[in-house]
Amino acid sequence: DSQLSKLFSPFGQADSSISNRFGGSGLGLWISRNIIRLMGGDIRALSYPSKGSNFMFCIPVSAGDEEECLNEEDYSFDFGNIARFRGSIRKKTCLYVEDIGENQDVMKEILQREGIATSIANNGREGLKKATKTEYDLIITDLRMPVMGGK
Repeated sequence: DSQLSKLFSPFGQADSSISNRFGGSGLGLWISRNIIRLMGGDIRALSYPSKGSNFMFCIPVSAGDEEECLNEEDYSFDFGNIARFRGSIRKKTCLYVEDIGENQDVMKEILQREGIATSIANNGREGLKKATKTEYDLIITDLRMPVMGGK
């Protein structure tokens, strides 16, 4: 189906009105397909009009040696850096500009858990108004929103 094949093209969407309503750049499935193919696999989609779609992928894997997989000496990650970073962001302020309520809730929970006071704006115009009245340490914004985007 030509609509499904568009999904795996860069910036491809089966229906452009989806992007206008829900956002997204049309790169997610293209990136996913490339990563899966680099791993020797493939991805496909089945669409059920007015109901939704199913996406399936297969990659070849084999069982590894548990001891080898869990060998901490192979990792040079410094967990102290995370603690120092977390300490440096505590008591900071963030303005999160996003029109989707579920995304607002999730991001606010994540940021507040890290000690960052978070304000929410529902669109770019509201975000701009808040940013001119209050100084924030960080502003995170969605690009595609109704009223005014985050560009």
